[in-house]
Amino acid sequence: MKNKKRMITLIIILAVAVLFGLRIGGNLQNKRSSKINPSQSFAEDSIKATPITIARVKKEKIDDTIFTIGEVSPTTKYNVNSKLNGEVDKIYFKVGDTVKKDDLLFTMKSDVYSSDKNSNLSKLKNQLDIAKTSLSQAKKSFDDTKKLFELGASSKDQLDRASLNYDNSNANYKNALSSYNSLKVSYSNQNDLYKVKSPVDGIITTKNIEEGMFASQSNGFTIITNKSLLIKSKISSKYINSIKVDQEVDIYINTIDRNYKGFVSSISYSAVKGSYPIEVTIIKPDEFIYSGMYGELKVKLTTKENVLTVPLNSIVKENNDSYVYKIINDTAIKTTIKTGIINNNFVEVSGNIKTNDKVALKGKEFLKDNSKVMIQ
Repeated sequence: MKNKKRMITLIIILAVAVLFGLRIGGNLQNKRSSKINPSQSFAEDSIKATPITIARVKKEKIDDTIFTIGEVSPTTKYNVNSKLNGEVDKIYFKVGDTVKKDDLLFTMKSDVYSSDKNSNLSKLKNQLDIAKTSLSQAKKSFDDTKKLFELGASSKDQLDRASLNYDNSNANYKNALSSYNSLKVSYSNQNDLYKVKSPVDGIITTKNIEEGMFASQSNGFTIITNKSLLIKSKISSKYINSIKVDQEVDIYINTIDRNYKGFVSSISYSAVKGSYPIEVTIIKPDEFIYSGMYGELKVKLTTKENVLTVPLNSIVKENNDSYVYKIINDTAIKTTIKTGIINNNFVEVSGNIKTNDKVALKGKEFLKDNSKVMIQ
């Protein structure tokens, strides 16, 4: 019986000890967990901070520049058409061919013309030959009569008639010669109508004439020359009072990866859908540039020295206001600024900002005023 009581007492003591031990362990665990773990705290703080990249505010020279595009066009087009109505005989060039000045482009059939020319010239040539023979005979008769008159073997009346005959024959010959030469010149000029030549060195861009067709004076070729080219473009009304004739222009032709210089040669003050047409003449175009190519135009209006600039992608727009997030002691401060000239992905700024200030770039869209940041 005594042993049974001892056993019960021992079990009770062990149970109390276990319960007491569990309570002490729990309290110790709670105490441990309540202590601050430095590494855990840093991780939590890092999660709260927004990762960003930054740029520095700089003082730089910046150009106020207009960027636009336009199409290369010839300064002058030459429409070389048939000079008369008739059938086309031969064509010697096609679209895209290069021609030289006085190259024969095409001819018109001249069968009837040639027949008439030969017939009429032949008639006048015969008349001229007859007049020439008559003149020769009249001269000989006058010379013989004059000798006889001087010898007293001919009368004054005979000499006068011989002289008059000679004068009339001479006049007839001169008239026949003049008519023949005039007709030759006339036919020579008409002959040019049947042979159409290029007036310039250039490139054929259009052709609306074919061999065998009946052509009128509206059929022929269009020729342009690469010696004088311009770019037709447009600018917005914002810049119409800033751009001037003779202003220098930088030109880049993307398709051939070449740069050229030019100048504003024409400005139209009549708007087309809110934009104003301009023409830029290309200085010293070469054999690589052709009409129909597109050019990127850069027109520099003004230059400012030592102005504050930030990257364009650091600017945040909100309604009509612009601001940046200025980084001070790992905190993003929302700072309102005014913007000016934009050029080469940089923008002129002014306001509560100075040289070397840090501004947020990537990650700025996740920031608010006084956000904590982690610079990467």
